[in-house]
Amino acid sequence: MKQDFVFGYGSLINKESRDKTEVSGEAIPVVARGIRRGWMIHMVDHRATALSITKEENAICNGVVFPLVTTNGLAKFDERECKAGYERIQIGLDAVPLGGASLSEGTIWAYVSNYAQTPSKDMPVIQSYVDVIVTGCLRIGKDFAKEFVRTTDGWAGPWEDDRSAPRYVRPMARDASLETRIDELLAETIPEYFARRK
Repeated sequence: MKQDFVFGYGSLINKESRDKTEVSGEAIPVVARGIRRGWMIHMVDHRATALSITKEENAICNGVVFPLVTTNGLAKFDERECKAGYERIQIGLDAVPLGGASLSEGTIWAYVSNYAQTPSKDMPVIQSYVDVIVTGCLRIGKDFAKEFVRTTDGWAGPWEDDRSAPRYVRPMARDASLETRIDELLAETIPEYFARRK
């Protein structure tokens, strides 16, 4: 029986966020080729714009590939992601694993949106969601986190700092030191967009 894997390119990069849905195996950091990531799906219930991916020949997108280790793991991730407006598709991931790891044979799934929307005043990028993703990236490494920021479209916003009243469905506990690290990384990597955050 082939192993099921999920390509996580947003909140699923963060193990703490994944574990709120279902236990997964050890994640392998990857750089996927032919995939572009951007803020492009409206989460109406949370008045925010979330990430999705599209195929684009010369684009790259970092993320993680993780194995599902329980029999109902796929169903649980389906419930989490499909409820938010995504659909699960099988992908052939042209990826370069980082750190010398190798990807086992199996089926790789990704959750994507069928339509592209842009952040707006009513559906901005929200910092509580960014924090979950960038925290997951920082646990892999600062360079990985900067690559996430650089290879994500849509930072022009609108972008709201909602940390004091998080609208993201699975927010992290407040941590002033971590928030400072995240803000410093964002300011260093995309200063012109970070300066516009409200």
